[in-house]
Amino acid sequence: MSVAPKPKPTPRPAHLEPQDGSRLATHALLRAAYMDDLDEARAILAADPEQLNRQDPYAGLTALHIAIFRQNTGMVRLLAGHPGSKVSIEDNFGRTAASMLTYTSNHEIFDIILQAASPEVDRAWRDSVFDDGRAAGKVISLPDPKKN
Repeated sequence: MSVAPKPKPTPRPAHLEPQDGSRLATHALLRAAYMDDLDEARAILAADPEQLNRQDPYAGLTALHIAIFRQNTGMVRLLAGHPGSKVSIEDNFGRTAASMLTYTSNHEIFDIILQAASPEVDRAWRDSVFDDGRAAGKVISLPDPKKN
């Protein structure tokens, strides 16, 4: 008999719990993003890559939206770097992954999403900066987001 308190189980959002008890339920990747479980997310993507761009039935969030909001750099890198990732998906409030960057001050997340959302803009940005971080004096035209 131990006097140490039993660890409390981590609560999971009820609407993301599998109804049939299966490990790879319909919204398992969303649950992994909410729980910051990178290993689980890798396993889910390997077994069912169709979950990558699946949106939750309430707010329309994808796992990438959730990872950005939760500031999970590893999860953002995994999801945005996946070949099937669609960073232009909008949630029910019209926010794309790039729009979610307003919730982060993490430069690494910002760079990952900028590169995934608009590689040509990211390339132009990097070409306009010297190796020491100073601007090269070039003007970069950003595409009109309403035309995409």
